[in-house]
Amino acid sequence: LVYGRWRDGRRGRHFHALFQFQLLGLSGAFLTGDIFNLFVFFEVMLIASYGLMLHGGGARRLGAGFQYVAINLVASTLFLIAIG
Repeated sequence: LVYGRWRDGRRGRHFHALFQFQLLGLSGAFLTGDIFNLFVFFEVMLIASYGLMLHGGGARRLGAGFQYVAINLVASTLFLIAIG
């Protein structure tokens, strides 16, 4: 958060909102009582991390972000199958 505050105006204005959504997912994942809500909060955390990963722009960041999203979609699918 301190790093994001320092770079606030240089890379984008949505950093703090995405950071708060990531904290929401993390807190919810630790406080939930059942496995389905754990999956939901885990997905909230991942969606925020996708936004943070792509927040600055650039070709290298976009390529790395695509790989990150693809791997996480496969992992989330396996997690949902395991829950079922």
